[in-house]
Amino acid sequence: MNRILIIGLDGASPHLIKRWQDDLPSLRRLIAEGTSGTLWSVIPPRSVPAWYCFATGMNRAKIGIFGFSQRRPGTCDYTFANLTFCRAPTFWQWLNQYGVCTAVIHMPGTFPPHPVDGAMVSGWPAPLNRGNLIYTYPPELSREVDRFLGQPFEFISPKGIERANEAEMLPERLRIVQCTATWPSTSCAPAPGRWRWSSWPRWTGPATSSGSIWTRRTLNTTPTGRERSATR
Repeated sequence: MNRILIIGLDGASPHLIKRWQDDLPSLRRLIAEGTSGTLWSVIPPRSVPAWYCFATGMNRAKIGIFGFSQRRPGTCDYTFANLTFCRAPTFWQWLNQYGVCTAVIHMPGTFPPHPVDGAMVSGWPAPLNRGNLIYTYPPELSREVDRFLGQPFEFISPKGIERANEAEMLPERLRIVQCTATWPSTSCAPAPGRWRWSSWPRWTGPATSSGSIWTRRTLNTTPTGRERSATR
């Protein structure tokens, strides 16, 4: 059976990826041996509606989602946007209808997880995981990931962003990036074996760390130290 792996880099600069490709051997090989491209984002660029547009092939007006928050129908209350508000089916839902199993990993806006023919691990925004949060489908995969990490999986840092506190913020953001990048290459490897999959969309979040380091990084620099370790 042929399988397809789709990797989405949220908040990544294609210009920096090209410039740093010698320090990004895995990405360099994927670009050279696979198919890649630069995607235009939505306007204004917001991760959740941008990836929903990618997943559905429709614009924000048609899917009905314009940012990270969404008004609850019939009220003036707001909540985080999630797929229950999306007016169009995603491509993996179409694939499931035709018998193609999928594993969707970390796509922004997929919490709470919904049933799929395969597996799903939600992406942010999501509540703080205190060890009992169900953020996957099937549900038992949540505790499997937590056990592998030796701690509850973290979507974002529990510490608020303090742009004036770079010494603490940069290591903390890179720690979260490494947390989200570690287990799919190891712990999740047997999971899609138990839950069949033919298409595996996988998102990762350079935006998690780049938001903290962009103000002090220029286009003339190269990744060093912790940054280089995280990019690999």
